Amino acid sequence: MIGDVRIFFHDGCAWGSEKGSPLAGLMPNVPPLKNRDFGDFGGANARQEARMAQRIFDLERELPGIRAFALAEWRAAEERLAREPEGHKAIREEMSAFWDWALVELFVQSGVRIEEALELSALDILRRQLPDGRTYYLLHIKPSRHDRARLLPIGDGLGHILAQIVTHVRAFYGSASVPAIETWDFHENRTRPKAPYLVQGAGQPRGMAPTTVRERLKKVSLAAGARRADGKPLYLKPHDGRRVFASEHLNNNTPVHVIAALLGHADLDTVMVYAKLYPRTLVEEYRKAVRGSFLAVHGKRGEPAGQIAARELEVERITSALLRARELTGDVAEAIEAQAL
Repeated sequence: MIGDVRIFFHDGCAWGSEKGSPLAGLMPNVPPLKNRDFGDFGGANARQEARMAQRIFDLERELPGIRAFALAEWRAAEERLAREPEGHKAIREEMSAFWDWALVELFVQSGVRIEEALELSALDILRRQLPDGRTYYLLHIKPSRHDRARLLPIGDGLGHILAQIVTHVRAFYGSASVPAIETWDFHENRTRPKAPYLVQGAGQPRGMAPTTVRERLKKVSLAAGARRADGKPLYLKPHDGRRVFASEHLNNNTPVHVIAALLGHADLDTVMVYAKLYPRTLVEEYRKAVRGSFLAVHGKRGEPAGQIAARELEVERITSALLRARELTGDVAEAIEAQAL
């Protein structure tokens, strides 16, 4: 029913845009209705929002442990390799442990989709210079889901990951540069153009498949002992990096339109899903976590004024982020232009 109504309006809008159409001037240039405009029939949206919220809470609780575990495993493998530099087993273990760590960090620090990560090449790391002479770097993300490219600023964390990946790929091939290879695009079902792709050389000289990436993330999260709130194992997925990227940036007062642009969203709606989590559930979960940590350290004595002030500041910060999200009604470009005025 909802789909039929939207298709009707979509067709009407398309007809209204044609030259000589009797609907010209009467219909908007875009379909005016989306599923959310019809309300939450049967509570589907509420259930989806609850699942999303729980997933984010599980990730925020367990991801630090996964990242620490992956880093510790890689460091231990490096030490074994230093003791046995010619050992084939030590070499394989170090390379495998490195990619477990690198993939987790790449998705979390960049927020890229899995198909975007597999298409990253050494040519996508761009060096630019400001008028005052300072140098900065950008990561070019090729068009994917919404067929639009974007540039992602490379900070210290992401820069470290990319540098380590380049170093390891060079070492794998014994080359002074990342070699150009042909890889298979599983999303488009065709061969990608030959290029120095970054995610390659994890045990064999070729690019990684999406199934390999997913298996590695699942393996490292299980090995780290990650659990959901219901006690079941937490399987880390590539898309979880986008969820963490969005929620952390929103929580750190990054404007919603900037987050949408960094993630390559076609509109602000997806980021708004994260914004809507904060005033209800996340604030309460945050209070519980802070209160639990305080009681664990100080017992049942009264909560200090500084702790209360910190909680109130966090609630104010989260609420402010939500208000900014509601004020942005246009698309990303319009929002950015409005902020620049």
